[in-house]
Amino acid sequence: MLFASLLATLSLSAQTGKGRYSNGFVTTPDNIRIHYLAAGRPPRAVVGKPELSRPTLLLIPGWTMPAWIWGPQIDYFSKDFYVVAMDPRSQGESTITDEGNTPTARAADIQAVIESLGLSPVILVGWSQGVGDVVAHFKRYGSRNVAGYVLVDGYAGVDVDGQMAQGFLGLGGQLINDREHFTEQFVRSMYKTPPSDEYINRLVKSALKTPTAVAVEDTIAMVTTDNRAALKQIDKPTLILTPKGGRSAPNEEAMQAAIPGSEIEEMEGVGHALFVDQPDAFNDIVSRFISKRVLPASAPGSQHQMPSAPTTPQ
Repeated sequence: MLFASLLATLSLSAQTGKGRYSNGFVTTPDNIRIHYLAAGRPPRAVVGKPELSRPTLLLIPGWTMPAWIWGPQIDYFSKDFYVVAMDPRSQGESTITDEGNTPTARAADIQAVIESLGLSPVILVGWSQGVGDVVAHFKRYGSRNVAGYVLVDGYAGVDVDGQMAQGFLGLGGQLINDREHFTEQFVRSMYKTPPSDEYINRLVKSALKTPTAVAVEDTIAMVTTDNRAALKQIDKPTLILTPKGGRSAPNEEAMQAAIPGSEIEEMEGVGHALFVDQPDAFNDIVSRFISKRVLPASAPGSQHQMPSAPTTPQ
């Protein structure tokens, strides 16, 4: 498993993403161009066939991260599904803007991608900051176009005490004083299996496309936005993934308790970017969740309802 994970990481570092996937832009109602990568057979190619009911996957990366970080997942899931990974606004190749760098605005960007690319029914997969964006999308738009949720090492809201506030103030100071050093250290900290220097350098370069002021703004928005009340209303199959013993584990356990019928899986030997650290294990967990929980709920004639009781993770 470790060797396979390293190979996947090294393979990803050697390619730009554009050569392997189709890519394009969606323009939002507020004139922001959202860049995306896509692979697999688009849903429009199966109009009139039963396969149309199969969901698509939309992958949303975390704070300052690019769409291509999901490379191992795009490659794996595009064999059976249409897969799209998006650069959130002010990240990657999407429009850099001083406006709307909040979970609420990014939720509208997610909706624009869903509607423009015809992704419904869609499985929303959010990581880190992307978890807050996905929950914000549910709060704003509901789950009418959604087949399921995968929430990866993030939260919908936290209780900010004095110690946490002081910590985030210190983080903001580091960002402002030495952005490049902070970013490199942050990127390296995301992995338990160290990627190649080529991969690290490429990811740092991409993260630095987000202006420092926006990066600070995003951090503040993540801490001050609290959508935990919406979790109790989520009515589609939901999987939560977390590193075993990770710092966000208490928040993710609270999310699992709040979302009716949701599952939580802990992965061992992984860092914050658990889907890159151990892509095979991650993909297997998500694949089983889709097969057991999402596809049955998306079958023709189904009303897309959650099971009455949670399914025990395996």
